[in-house]
Amino acid sequence: MKIRFRAPVFPGETVRASGTVRSVRQIEDATEVAVSVQVTKANDEAAITGDARVRIE
Repeated sequence: MKIRFRAPVFPGETVRASGTVRSVRQIEDATEVAVSVQVTKANDEAAITGDARVRIE
């Protein structure tokens, strides 16, 4: 998992979290899913971005 904090968020601010599945592949007896995620402030500025790989068995 890689996460980058891009802008500060303060108490009371509204944010929106979203994600995109980048790939899904079978590895042996498991499935690996690659995703990118983002937290966006009300003014559409990215507060947090990240990428992760999840293994589901």
